[in-house]
Amino acid sequence: MPRLSAIDRERAIGRLQAGNRPAAIANVMGVATSTICCLWTRFQASGSTRDGARSGRPRVTTARQDRVIYRQHLRQQFLPATETSRNTVNRLVRSMRARCQALVNANGGHTRY
Repeated sequence: MPRLSAIDRERAIGRLQAGNRPAAIANVMGVATSTICCLWTRFQASGSTRDGARSGRPRVTTARQDRVIYRQHLRQQFLPATETSRNTVNRLVRSMRARCQALVNANGGHTRY
């Protein structure tokens, strides 16, 4: 089933407000009746037909890290992307290890744990 575009969602809401039945609207638009019913429920709750935010998978790298990886790959274009990624991850792990060691040394070689 196709997704409804923003214009189609607005049209469906207009037809519902005009008194058309959800099944008739769904038949004309080529979508399931439940799609129109869910759209109407969302419109009544939020006053908008816009898609809601989706959680998706959280980003692992920051925008800055992405730029660094991109620049590194441009410098070494013939290196496979997996190798570029591996080098970047290894460099991040080494820097994290160095930071942790510096913290331990700053506390006189002891931590709370």
